[in-house]
Amino acid sequence: MAEGVLAQAAEAAHRGDLAALKTTLQGSSEVLTARDSDGRTLLDLACRSATGNIAIPLDPGAPEQHAAIETILQA
Repeated sequence: MAEGVLAQAAEAAHRGDLAALKTTLQGSSEVLTARDSDGRTLLDLACRSATGNIAIPLDPGAPEQHAAIETILQA
């Protein structure tokens, strides 16, 4: 799988763009198990976006980012 598709899906999750995320997931289900050059999955990247890349975030993230995580889990 091209890392580009994973990056595209991760960016959509970061923006909370559920339409783009769903389109990417439907077009390439392999993106759910793909890993970037650091070994991170889409779920990992989306969770990092929603938590500001820390375990206990000061800013809980946007509702759209959390909806993106839910979309990935459902897929």
